[in-house]
Amino acid sequence: MLQRVKNTEDARDLTMEAFEKAFSKLHFYTPTHAFSTWLFKIAMNNLIDFTRKRQPSIVHFSATGETSGFATDWLQNYRSEMPTPEEALMQEQRIVLVQQLLDRLDERYRRMIELRYYEDLSYEEIAQQLDIPIGTVKARLFRAKESLYVLLQKPQARACLERTRRG
Repeated sequence: MLQRVKNTEDARDLTMEAFEKAFSKLHFYTPTHAFSTWLFKIAMNNLIDFTRKRQPSIVHFSATGETSGFATDWLQNYRSEMPTPEEALMQEQRIVLVQQLLDRLDERYRRMIELRYYEDLSYEEIAQQLDIPIGTVKARLFRAKESLYVLLQKPQARACLERTRRG
């Protein structure tokens, strides 16, 4: 929060509010996702509300299109974190490519990737869910990532990935 609002008191207040909101809405938390991700989302929504309240309502533009006054500082400090339509399309293409590559993996390796990176489970949680030792989880996850890397080195995958980088 401090990095975003650049004011210690505001950052403390926003952090406290985020924890209060999380505590009061704890019954909405789904344990299939990481708690930290859920808490972070609450904090970010809290920050968005805070910045909207402080956002200036009038922006003055000169004939050259430049802004002036408090609005200039605000616009420079709070750029949208949302991707542009082009970035969103490229991200979708990367997701499709990764899913296609995952579909080509051995079932047990694909499942490891899904549990670890899509469901955000820890090694311990994966071991419990699959009823296997944690060492096996680590080894399979290593092999799964290694297999994905090999698939990504193939010319078709590299070409597709390069196209999504260039747009």
